[in-house]
Amino acid sequence: MKLNICLLILISVSVTSCHFFFKKPKVKGIHDIKVKSITPDRIDIVLSIEITNPNGYKLQLQELNVFISDKARVDIGNARISKPFFVSKQSSAILDVDVSLDTRRVAKVVSHSKQTIFLNVRGNGKGTVLGFRKDFEFDAPFELPLKKHLEDLIPKFTAMGQDLFKVQNSSVRMTSINETELKVRFLIMNPYGITFTLSKFPADIYINQKLAGKGDLETKLVFDENIYSREGVMVFKINNIKTIVGAVKGVFKGEIAFEVKGNVLITAFGMEINKPFQFKDSINVSISDLIFK
Repeated sequence: MKLNICLLILISVSVTSCHFFFKKPKVKGIHDIKVKSITPDRIDIVLSIEITNPNGYKLQLQELNVFISDKARVDIGNARISKPFFVSKQSSAILDVDVSLDTRRVAKVVSHSKQTIFLNVRGNGKGTVLGFRKDFEFDAPFELPLKKHLEDLIPKFTAMGQDLFKVQNSSVRMTSINETELKVRFLIMNPYGITFTLSKFPADIYINQKLAGKGDLETKLVFDENIYSREGVMVFKINNIKTIVGAVKGVFKGEIAFEVKGNVLITAFGMEINKPFQFKDSINVSISDLIFK
C-alpha cells in the first residue's frame, strides 16, 4: 500500500514538474518567402516559418493561425495549418504555410526606395508536449523582394491568359512625297493596381518582313492604383510610299499587314524595366485615297 502511494506521489510530482517546466514553442522568424503566382486579384506565396521547440520532448503543433498585415496592421491575407506538425526535442523545424494576399492592397505597401514589400506576420498557435498544451503567439516583420517579379510580370502585358496590351485601330496618311505616317492606337490594362509609367516604346515597323520605318510613343502613359486602363498612341514614320503601295493586295484598295518590334521602357517603384516586346496588326487602306488626298 505504501509502495502504491509512493508511486502515485512520484507520478504526480513528475507530471506536475513536466507541466511546470513546459516551455512555450517560439517562432524564430521567417525563413523564406516564395511567390507561387500573381494575378490581378491575389498573390499566392509560400511562407516558411521557423518554429523552435525548447523542451526536452517532441512537440506537436496542433494549431497555427497566420495573419499577414501591412504597416498599419491592416490584414491583407491569412492562413492556417490543416494537419498537426511535429518538432523534435530542443530543435527547430521549418513549416511551409500557403498564404493568399490581396494584390491591390499589397501594391500599396511597396517601398519605392528598396523595391520591396514590407509586411508583418503575426499569429497564434497551440502546442502539446506529453499531453500538456500551451498557447503561444508571434509577431515578426518580413520583406518580399519585388524587382524580379515585376521584371517578369509587367513587360509581358498578360494576366491569366488575357492580353493587357490591345491594339484598338491603326490609320495611315501621307505626310510628304517621301514619307508616310502610321498611327497605332492601343489600350493598356492595369488590373494589378500598380503605379508605373510607360515611358518609351522605341520600335521598328516591318511590312512584308522588310524594315519600313521607326516609331515611338506619342506621349508617355502614367498609371496609378486608381487607373484600370489607359489609351495610348504609337507613331511611325515610313520612309517611302512605295513600301505602302507594294504591300496592298490590290491596285486601289487592300490590306496592309505589319509587325512592330521594339523595347518597352517602364518606370515602376523607383526602377527602370527595359524589355523587348512585339505585336502584329493590319490596316485596310485605299491607295487612291492615300495618294490623291
